[in-house]
Amino acid sequence: MDKDLEAITAQLSKTLGEPLKERFGEGKVGRMNMRRWDWRGHSILLAEAEGEYVGLQVVPSAFADAGGKVARTSDTIIRAQALSNLETRKNGDVVVTDIPMVDQGPKGYCVPATAERAMRYLGVPADMYILANAGETGFGGGTSVDLLLQGIGRHIRNKGRSFDSWDGELKLRDISRQIDKGVPVIWALYSSDKFNEAANKRTEARKSVTDWSMWKTKVAQEAAASPLSKDRSAGHVVLIIGYNKDTSEIAFSDSWGERFKERWITLPEAEQVSQQRFYVIGF
Repeated sequence: MDKDLEAITAQLSKTLGEPLKERFGEGKVGRMNMRRWDWRGHSILLAEAEGEYVGLQVVPSAFADAGGKVARTSDTIIRAQALSNLETRKNGDVVVTDIPMVDQGPKGYCVPATAERAMRYLGVPADMYILANAGETGFGGGTSVDLLLQGIGRHIRNKGRSFDSWDGELKLRDISRQIDKGVPVIWALYSSDKFNEAANKRTEARKSVTDWSMWKTKVAQEAAASPLSKDRSAGHVVLIIGYNKDTSEIAFSDSWGERFKERWITLPEAEQVSQQRFYVIGF
């Protein structure tokens, strides 16, 4: 990483001149040392988190001039935007759309990547690597949700967003209460191979359904015979982004890239793998 940092610095400096050295970001969570080059209304920012990563980003120069600080967006605007992203389909699916995709990458940063998605969706700037450092994540993932939230909770609230959590059984009324406002729910679960096989198969089969009453019967029977269990070696965090009350299914989104932005599973099967912990960044 030291070699990467110096190689990038040398190449950019050769073309754009020596960089400025600045502090960028907000608060304890997001403040970092940056090397900055300006070009045609944009700023190229190079950061190093020692022992973790080298990061390069391109932002508007005005954003860099402000040190990465962003004015708070009003609840009225965020609420309207969230509702505009709510899609109700003919088959009864209710789904929150237009949530940014963030790939957690090879370090397995599922918690910070998922938090970044929810934060950015609700107008709070975020970077999963910075969040991972705040949550004391080591290589390979394993972020403590509680540690992460201790690090970013104040930042979220300073930006005018709320943060709530609850424990217990996965209930459709709790999920739909948030989804109906256009707000995704952060869900801690055990994402085992068998769970993913079931979700992939179910999601693919859903694409060709024409008789939803038959589908309701089919998935209820499959859920009743489901062999899923809590594999405690497969801890994971996703966003719940939708539900279907009639078929008793929920939609969830993984931080694994676009192929995994919307998958479906029945509520009983989801409860079989749930860690029974839920978090909401709201307004």
